[in-house]
Amino acid sequence: MAEPLPAELLAMAGTQPSPGRRGARARANGVLKAALWVLLILQSAWAVEGAMRGLWGLALIDSGCALGAALLLAVPRLGFRARAHLTGALFFIINWATLMFVEGVLTAHAAANHLWFIGLAVAAVLVLADEHRSVVAGYVVVCLLSFLVVEFGVVRFEPIAPVPAEFHATATNVVWCLYFATVVALMAAFLREVDGVEHQLADDAAAMERILGYMLPQKISERLRREGKTFADGYLECSVMFADLVGFDDLSRHLPASEIVLRLNEIFSAFDDLCTRAGIEKIKTIGDAYMVAAGIPDPRPDHARALARLALEFQEVTKHHAGIALRIGIHSGPVVAGVIGKKRFIYDLWGDTVNVASRMKSHGVAGQIQLSEATFQRLGADFVCQPRGEVAIKGHRPMHTYMLLGLREEVHDSAHPT
Repeated sequence: MAEPLPAELLAMAGTQPSPGRRGARARANGVLKAALWVLLILQSAWAVEGAMRGLWGLALIDSGCALGAALLLAVPRLGFRARAHLTGALFFIINWATLMFVEGVLTAHAAANHLWFIGLAVAAVLVLADEHRSVVAGYVVVCLLSFLVVEFGVVRFEPIAPVPAEFHATATNVVWCLYFATVVALMAAFLREVDGVEHQLADDAAAMERILGYMLPQKISERLRREGKTFADGYLECSVMFADLVGFDDLSRHLPASEIVLRLNEIFSAFDDLCTRAGIEKIKTIGDAYMVAAGIPDPRPDHARALARLALEFQEVTKHHAGIALRIGIHSGPVVAGVIGKKRFIYDLWGDTVNVASRMKSHGVAGQIQLSEATFQRLGADFVCQPRGEVAIKGHRPMHTYMLLGLREEVHDSAHPT
């Protein structure tokens, strides 16, 4: 059964939001709903007050606005973006309707209703943080232009439905109190948003750290971040192993694509786990071939022995998959290792040691582990090997090779069962 991808990879790929992004959207949604509830309560109160005073024009405007706020709160299927844009439009219409029908531009400074345009611009920046910058900039420009039009009296006209002076004075006091309360609320929301962004950046940085850990050895990813450029280093002693699945191509011709990927993922995932436990670096996969190296990026004196044990464990994995055999080749020597390129970074190896290890695999035998003499000389007495003789290697003179049969204790036990 295929294992799910890590959550960090899914989040960065856009299939699911990161915790920081979910938190930012939740905060924006909370600000939006709070604004709608304030609008619903305030406009309902003004509508009742207007009706009681016989100011039917004011009552009609406020009732329509309260109804709009109630609908935006009540519609369950309305997405966040649609609700945010409709709420902004509603606030904008309310303000201009109040200025034109009740206050009039000539007397607007008394009630300062045009200050709400500034609050609307700030709210747009906070609530629509995930929108494209041009959309948010459009809101801010329109709101600021509306404020300036009223502030400098660019358009002048008397109120269409004026209210009595005593009511106007009460409304002015209420508007100023609400405006300052809104400024405080927006400042608090802004500070929460800054705190949320800081947490989001920390979450994204941690996620990126873990993603690099899936792609590169930890030591290499830390160096790449620290130096900010690609690099390569020489290693005098390491062992390189190539393993490919013999028979997999024939098997794949009779299987659906999903089954092919599932089987390959199952085998390679088991190889990944073995590499992790052994402290050996997986370098890459190439089709149905798997490449690993021991002794890089952290040198280790037992690199050949560690890789030989890993090869034997790889064989055990493929024994459980009928119709598939593993052909393995190992060679030891110097390599150049590093990260190069501008994108899709991978940690890779270069040099004759890599080429010979690949030839050990391609000139090997299905179900067997072929070693170069350089690797054989580094194994010691713990392993049982059988000479194969000289093998013609492309680009080299014939090389003496050996077949790794197993660990000496295990081979002895199988030959002399109790």
